[in-house]
Amino acid sequence: MASLKEALWRRRHSAAVLIDVACIVISYYLSFVIGLWGLGEPHFHTFATTLPLVLACRLLLFWVFKVHKGSWRYVSTTDLQNIVKAIATSQALIIVLLVFLTRLGHYPRRVFVIDALVLLSLLGGARFGYRMVMEKVTGEKSSEGPVRTLIVGAGDAGERVARSLRYGGGARVAVGFVDDDPAKAGLRIHGIPVLGKTSDLSSIVQQVSIDEVIVAAPSASQLFRRKIFAACERTRVRVKMVPGLQDLITGKMQVNDLSDVDVERLLGRESISTDLETVSGYLRGKRVLVTGAGGSIGGEICKQALEFAPESLTLVGKGENSLHDIRLQLASRGSPAKIDCVLTSITNKFKMAAVFSQLRPQVVFHAAAHKHVDLTETNCDEAVLNNIMGTRWVLDVSEQFGVEKVVVISTDKAADPASIMGCTKRVVEMMVSTRKSSGTTIVGVRFCNVIDSKGSVIPTFRRQIELGGPLTVTDERMQRYFMTISEAVELVIQAGAIGRHGDILMLDMGEPVKIVDLAKQMIRLSGYVEGRDIRIVHTGARPGEKLEEQLLGRNETQVETEHPKIRRIRFREERPAPASLYKDIDYLIEKSIALELDKVRQKLKEIVPEYSPDSAWQAQGCQPGKKSAPVTTTQGIRPSA
Repeated sequence: MASLKEALWRRRHSAAVLIDVACIVISYYLSFVIGLWGLGEPHFHTFATTLPLVLACRLLLFWVFKVHKGSWRYVSTTDLQNIVKAIATSQALIIVLLVFLTRLGHYPRRVFVIDALVLLSLLGGARFGYRMVMEKVTGEKSSEGPVRTLIVGAGDAGERVARSLRYGGGARVAVGFVDDDPAKAGLRIHGIPVLGKTSDLSSIVQQVSIDEVIVAAPSASQLFRRKIFAACERTRVRVKMVPGLQDLITGKMQVNDLSDVDVERLLGRESISTDLETVSGYLRGKRVLVTGAGGSIGGEICKQALEFAPESLTLVGKGENSLHDIRLQLASRGSPAKIDCVLTSITNKFKMAAVFSQLRPQVVFHAAAHKHVDLTETNCDEAVLNNIMGTRWVLDVSEQFGVEKVVVISTDKAADPASIMGCTKRVVEMMVSTRKSSGTTIVGVRFCNVIDSKGSVIPTFRRQIELGGPLTVTDERMQRYFMTISEAVELVIQAGAIGRHGDILMLDMGEPVKIVDLAKQMIRLSGYVEGRDIRIVHTGARPGEKLEEQLLGRNETQVETEHPKIRRIRFREERPAPASLYKDIDYLIEKSIALELDKVRQKLKEIVPEYSPDSAWQAQGCQPGKKSAPVTTTQGIRPSA
């Protein structure tokens, strides 16, 4: 097959060279005929004797400027520029040689100009004529007809998409643009008109029979993209998008790399401005350790941290398979940083101390945690031991072995928590904010639900759609804040750079999204009709769930930082002294090990007065002060407190 392709290419290349030779000869002949109103005897002799020189010079410079290598099927203005350069340069060479050889005694001067113009017309005409014929043939071969496409955005990206559709010979044909810039109203780009503004999109789609809309606005806001998607939904047309601005800048994708609209593109926000110099200052050349490295957040932290060239990267996790997977992903990136994997739980303080003693990390990202609200409600002992006790061990060994900075991951569920998980994270924040400075800078970062993290709502909806539904939504009023994994981690790393000891920082979480609307969007994006193809059923709120997550508790305020998407949380009321807090934590650990769950909940309520667990307890048949039902456990021996 390869040899056949090479043979075809050589045949086409030879044909192109022969056509160019013919164009050179014809152009040179016509320049004499046109310039001299005929070709008499003395001038015919001049033409015949100088033709070999002209032909040699032309072909030499055509080879230098790679004129023969240009594809006639996809000829562009770039190819035309190369032809102009080759003609101009070869013309200059011809004049110099003719002056040197013949002194131009009988040579008609006007032939130079006429020859250049005629040759440019012949070469360009042959190529663009071939392209037009092939586009016509390709269009006639399409049995279904071209896909009528409307382009949103008449800027640089829109122009490149239009050019690709017009001259690429594909199945799509660009019918028009929509753009909100008044200066572009009525313009034509590559012969394609600007039909109106984005507010007219729905009516334009119906008026000119559009099959597909391409959003060619890589730097557009998410609000703009959602508006376009909503307009397209009403008209039932397909929607494609050009890559995001970050992918274009980094060269990962090109403008013409179109993709379907997915829920991540709709929920994600604009690219983040990262202070690379500041971030590099605390990561480059450092020994970095990440707990929970096998999880969604921990794994993404590892990937992004590796981009800043640390000396070493240590992955700590208790999930063997997930840790193995992230290690393979990192190894494929070819980073010179040394990568170590430690299989352990953060609750094993002896193993953690040994790891820190041996590897001496300088920067620690603490992402390990139990995060599922429903599971931690029925297993509050494990939530306390992993989230609270595990964090305590991480902070202790970090200070003991001279870690420079610790970044602790928290959650918006810690604001006036209604769940065990949120309450344990609030206790973690209290540990961070009240810990005395000992040379280790400890910073907490609070953010919301992460799109596509393991076990989150979006992967759950995807699995349910694959099974044909139904999609389960706990309550029609339920709404949440969402961030993409990469966005959240980029801000976490940035927060680590600007955070001061004891800070609790909060990321800009955008606007909340109703879960039922998210479910409907995912059904539509999958090509189904909600209610007809896939149903949505409401299962009722689970213990510990809020209908609406809040960003700040009633005793909290926020102040700006040097980064526009990061806020610093201030607490209105005096917090517990460290000695009192750690005494309560010791009690929590003791009762969790003993499985005295009612006392665990009561103590959590004492430590975090804003914790409101009553509805969750009632849902489980538990009341404050009521003895918990016996618990059967196969958890084995508890770690020592």
